[in-house]
This record gives sequence, C-alpha cells and structure tokens, in this order.
Amino acid sequence: AYIIRAIAKHSERLAQSCCDAGAVPSLVHCLTDPDIAVREGSSWALDSIAKHSSSLADQLISSGALPLLVKCLDETEPALTRVTLNTLISVGRHSPTHAGCLTKEGVS
Repeated sequence: AYIIRAIAKHSERLAQSCCDAGAVPSLVHCLTDPDIAVREGSSWALDSIAKHSSSLADQLISSGALPLLVKCLDETEPALTRVTLNTLISVGRHSPTHAGCLTKEGVS
C-alpha cells in the first residue's frame, strides 16, 4: 500500500496508472485485514488515488470501498480514523453525487 500511495499521490495520471494496474481491488481487500496498520496503509493509498478526480473517486465507489472505510471509523485507533476520514473527504468533495454516496453509507 505504501508504494501505491507514494506513486499515486503525485498526479492524476499516476493515480490512474495504479488503478489500471489493479491496485484498487487489492487495497479494498486490505481494508478487511485484522491488522490496523494494514487498513491504515490501504486507506492512505486509496486517499492518494481518490483525491485527484471524480473518475478516480468513482473507481473507489464502484469497488465497494465505502462500506469498508466507514467500518474503519468504528476503530479506536486515532490514526486509522484520521486517515479514513481524509479518504472519505477525498471521495465526497468532487460532487454532490459523490457526497450522496457517503450519506447512503451513513456518513453525515
């Protein structure tokens, strides 16, 4: 997850390359890992992808990331909560439709 984050954070083109390489499904799967550090790293990487454009945020939404990210908010680890909130903000900020997807998942 760290390497994907390190690549994706720089530009939309690089973030799209990570998506094209199949990173999003793997990162979403990592959100179910029992290790909080793995979930935190995955959330960071997803944030680095989603922040660039609405189409990249759409890829996270269609991959099923939102319910798993919302579930991460139930953790007591502050670092995971902070990173997850950043990721959800990166998804929701692109349009009212994106924000509505968060509302449907119980984020208000």
